[in-house]
Amino acid sequence: MPAINYLSISIPDVFQRVGAIERTHVSQSDLRPRRPFEAKQYGLMVYWPRSLAWLALQLRHGEPGVEFKDNHEGLTAVCRQHGADPNHVAPAKFLQSHSYQVASVSREAPITMSIRIDTDHEGFRQAVLAQEGAVEREEFLLPVSVMFFDAKHLGVYFNQEGTLTLSLKPARAIPAYDGFAALDLGNTASTLVGLSLSDAFYRTSAIRLVHADAPRGEWRQHVDPVVSHVRIDRFRSFEPPPPGMRRFPSVLKDDYPQTVNWVAGRLASPQDNAGGGTTGLVLGAKRLIAGKDWEKTQKLVCLHRHTYQKTEQSEQIEILNRLPAELLVCRLLQRFREAAQAWPRALAITYPTTYSPRELEQLREVVQRAWLRMQSRSQSLEMAESEADESEPLLTKDCFTLQRIVHARRMGQEPDEDPIIRLMVDEASAAAFFFLYRRIFEEPGGLPRFCYLYPNGLNMLLYDCGGGTTDIALVHAGIDPDASDVLRIKVLARSGLRGFGGDDITRAVARVLKAKLAVKIAEARGRPLKLNWPMPPSGQGSERGKLAAQARAIEECLAKCREFDPRDELVPTTFDFNQMDDASNQRRDCAFDLWRWAEMMKLRLEKNETASFLRIDRNLNRLSATLLKGLSDVQTQQLVGQLEKLNVQRWEIDALIETMVDKSIRNCNNLIRDHLVNNRPDDREEEVHWVVASGNASRYPLIQEMLRKKLHVPFIDDGRFTLDENNLKHAVAKGAVLALSTISAMGTVRIEFDSDLSNCLPFDVAYKDLRTNTNPFLYREHTRYDKLERRTIPILSIRGSAGPQARRLEKFVLERRFPGDDGFTPFLAFHFPDGIQGDLEVSYDAQQREFTVRDLFNGAVGELTDVTDASMYRSPAQRGDL
Repeated sequence: MPAINYLSISIPDVFQRVGAIERTHVSQSDLRPRRPFEAKQYGLMVYWPRSLAWLALQLRHGEPGVEFKDNHEGLTAVCRQHGADPNHVAPAKFLQSHSYQVASVSREAPITMSIRIDTDHEGFRQAVLAQEGAVEREEFLLPVSVMFFDAKHLGVYFNQEGTLTLSLKPARAIPAYDGFAALDLGNTASTLVGLSLSDAFYRTSAIRLVHADAPRGEWRQHVDPVVSHVRIDRFRSFEPPPPGMRRFPSVLKDDYPQTVNWVAGRLASPQDNAGGGTTGLVLGAKRLIAGKDWEKTQKLVCLHRHTYQKTEQSEQIEILNRLPAELLVCRLLQRFREAAQAWPRALAITYPTTYSPRELEQLREVVQRAWLRMQSRSQSLEMAESEADESEPLLTKDCFTLQRIVHARRMGQEPDEDPIIRLMVDEASAAAFFFLYRRIFEEPGGLPRFCYLYPNGLNMLLYDCGGGTTDIALVHAGIDPDASDVLRIKVLARSGLRGFGGDDITRAVARVLKAKLAVKIAEARGRPLKLNWPMPPSGQGSERGKLAAQARAIEECLAKCREFDPRDELVPTTFDFNQMDDASNQRRDCAFDLWRWAEMMKLRLEKNETASFLRIDRNLNRLSATLLKGLSDVQTQQLVGQLEKLNVQRWEIDALIETMVDKSIRNCNNLIRDHLVNNRPDDREEEVHWVVASGNASRYPLIQEMLRKKLHVPFIDDGRFTLDENNLKHAVAKGAVLALSTISAMGTVRIEFDSDLSNCLPFDVAYKDLRTNTNPFLYREHTRYDKLERRTIPILSIRGSAGPQARRLEKFVLERRFPGDDGFTPFLAFHFPDGIQGDLEVSYDAQQREFTVRDLFNGAVGELTDVTDASMYRSPAQRGDL
């Protein structure tokens, strides 16, 4: 007699490698025992092999739903209720090899089944391929065993077994995406977009944003950017790892997504009143991959599951600094694949204007590794042959090419051409491309109208103030005089500030807020702290003038706070980020809570002159509990009332950041002077016709006020200034995907732009000549890296003297100047332990993507040190100095 199939459940849109598919099915009458099983109350067990690790079922019965049990205690209780022997229903060998759900169920009760299928799991793909005819009919049939049992109704044990069948369609591999994708990986927020060739790809409205904070990826026309937070919850070791502290990644299987559980985006951050702390949380993942120590490690505390021993415990894990960014990008790519039901093959990547070639290459490699992890492929060549899949030749080919690229880079060899990352474009140029494209092609009149209004072309200044950097581009758009159907978009100059962005505004709010909290806490604890806080400046907004005096006064108050509380006990937010003991972790949690409060108040300051604090209690978060610790109920109530009246005023924050905003605008004006006013080949002065402010930090009022007031742009308030709230963050990714589409799928109008800027030096390189107190140029900005020739520096120019008293030098420093900068600043130092004995030769190493310096007298090569401020490679919220 064939087995009874009680129920068939059809689940559509189940492809291979599209993440976790979740469905809920409610059974009113079909999942019931058949005659002669007539009991009105019975035991029901649904079970499946543990080898199907990609399948998870959770059942509930009745209204409201009561969950089925999945442990031996629950099984024993159900068997006892129905007079059955647990060893007969589920022998020990059965329990070892099967997962199950069991409950005592009434015949009339509805049964709700939650089904979860991890299509990324290799076991799922292998199961589909192993089932005869599944690929051809595009349907995978999965039988799940069902057993009804009871020994009370008839006085003897009686059971009935059968199946329920899950019909998963189409269960085939997904194709490559039929268009283009672009990723803007940000320090605080990130965006991933797609542009399909099946849509009107020449319209910006066809660009779709990936909603990555949803349980599954979705296409959206408008969505908030993804917060660039990563929380690592669990690592898995499938075999004994190397001795010592677990390092991740360190073995081949660490490359697969199943070896690590992580959360990205808003869900990664702890919320108020939700408990938990910052365990496993990493902010500023992009910052970590910019430094030279990107492949060194940091410590995290998280769960470590030893699957070969079936044990799990919380312990310290060493992770490579590049891992959080890799996981963040991997999750974004997974969400793209889920939304598109296709994997991205043509990808554009954006980067800060000030990135060096080394930083560019590190970003590229992280995205390549994330792409391989998304595809559940190894990042080395060792597993490439075993991972080859004849059913997916294109995917197999691209994976193998990326594996070879990563391997070649590790071996110091020249890598193959990247099949996935087709374009790397700086963030300011990408945003400028988006706004120009929209203005020229999507406004009434289109290109002819643009030609009429701007016969000599349009000059645009793009000011992009993001989370960690400010990027600037001066761009010219004009029609080719020899071809009326060719629009040329040329980047005249790029510049930026690596040390100023939205995080620096948040940090200023946090510093002021901490000082004001400290005054109240000190008073509540009987240690009065008196600060001579400055008075607000006269006037409002752009009329208030310079804030230098107020800035100095505020810094003096902040210094006095540190002197008064040298151990930082009043508002404890400082810590050694290398330490993971309980005390350091508590302070780490407090620092993050202060940072979130500062972000909240910064948002309020974007719309108001004053931002009030919130009402706290002991259960709000770690910092609020610390501030109120040890106080009586009466003291707590009094302090909470005083803190609720505390506020931060915008002029206080403006005073602390005005210098950096002013510097960024000086850079803009210097670009305008150098490229539009001076040095014109035809001696014709030009002007900026359009200024666009982008980046989330551009919402802050002081930035807009100073741009309007100080930029050397005529008639800026007469329609020449744009701030598009809907595209402040998304413009970069949208511009990048449009740029990539123009390369590969041009229409009736050809758009030509500088797609090779990532291969060009973004700054001037010089050194300090002590004899003349000048900075002789070695290399000019915009020169291709493969055109950088060797340069010789006379030893006299760095010693300053040729006499017997000439000092012995051991260090030589290269300096750089971004376009628009007022002067040169050191960025690379070269140490010669035995001293510099002859002239020096400077060259560019294309494989290492670094400058090198060699002593021509003895051939010694200087030991390279990046003298850039190391703090910029870590999120301000996790540096430990807040």
